Amino acid sequence: MTDKQPEALLYADILANKIPSIECLEKAAAELRRLHEENQQWQEKCNTYIQIHDAVVKDNDRLYALNAELVEALKYMMEWQVKNVNKWHNSAYDNAIEALAKAEGKE
Repeated sequence: MTDKQPEALLYADILANKIPSIECLEKAAAELRRLHEENQQWQEKCNTYIQIHDAVVKDNDRLYALNAELVEALKYMMEWQVKNVNKWHNSAYDNAIEALAKAEGKE
C-alpha cells in the first residue's frame, strides 16, 4: 500500500500553502470537476437506495396490517367453527392453531 496523498488533498495543500502555478490550478480545477461528478453519482445511488428503502418500509407496513387482519379473521372463523361444527373432518383447525401461534410469536 502506498502513502501517496490523494490529488484533491495535494492541490488543496498547494493552494493553501504555496503560490500555485497555472498548471496546478488547472489540475485542481479538473480534480474538483471529477470529484463533483463522482459525488453526483453517489448522490444518485443514495437517492435510489432511499427510494427502495421507503418502498420496502411502506410495503412491510401494508403487509403487517394485512397480516393482522388475516389473523383476526382466522380467529373469528375458528371461534365460529368451534361453536357450529360437531365433528372435524380434516386438520384445518389444527393447522390454523399452528398458524396463529406462529403469527403471534408463540411458537
